Amino acid sequence: MSTPEDLKGLYTDELKDLWSANDQMQRVLKEIAPKTSDPSLRRRTH
Repeated sequence: MSTPEDLKGLYTDELKDLWSANDQMQRVLKEIAPKTSDPSLRRRTH
């Protein structure tokens, strides 16, 4: 990742990182939720 040139660049980079983390979390939850014994976790992924 490159160094942001200004605040807008910093904001954009941080937003991309957060978006990526959210996507990764959703993929993992969809994979592990069916394997859990907690019904509330299973419901949250459907």
